[in-house]
Amino acid sequence: MPIRAVSSKGKEKTFQDDKKMKILVVGGSQGASVFSCVVPAAIRALPAKMQQLVSVVQQVGEGDIHLVKKLYQEAKIDAILAPFFHDIYTHIKNADLVISRSGASSIAEVSYFEKPAIWVPFPRAADDHQTANAEEIVSFGGGWLLPESGSLEKKMTELIKNLLQDRKALSLASSNLTRLKKPNAAEEIVQMVLGSQDRQSGLYR
Repeated sequence: MPIRAVSSKGKEKTFQDDKKMKILVVGGSQGASVFSCVVPAAIRALPAKMQQLVSVVQQVGEGDIHLVKKLYQEAKIDAILAPFFHDIYTHIKNADLVISRSGASSIAEVSYFEKPAIWVPFPRAADDHQTANAEEIVSFGGGWLLPESGSLEKKMTELIKNLLQDRKALSLASSNLTRLKKPNAAEEIVQMVLGSQDRQSGLYR
């Protein structure tokens, strides 16, 4: 599975306590519908002061975008929403935290930029391979796995709250991702995660 050529130049590693946590949410070619419901609700469930410490860039399907926009606006949360981002690598570079499905390409590209992520595996993926992908990252502290379940919203709120209170956890997870990095060979990340080239097709499923 070829990985699109990207530059590691200009990586942003902020994680400062006095700056807003920039959260990038991606999933599905038109945006994972579960994220349209769960992520705004999870952030709105944060204490009011914490809500203002978050900014969001989120891929949202066209059918959900007006509702999601309203949810963020009501809570006065800074949010950029679109069905598709042509400059996705810029958004990955600028993110402090990514929320995504855990397909091989998604993990490869997010990890290439050493960005900590909350991985929510697609529950109907063949052989549940997205869970295995995420578990590989979590096993050495490179991110967090939240299964898609009835408690996803609550667990996501708690995790984001904890990360807002301890930005060092983001820095540590980012540092742990360096063990996936090999200069000029980002595609090897996929091989390490899957051990196979053909079990997942496409970024942001």
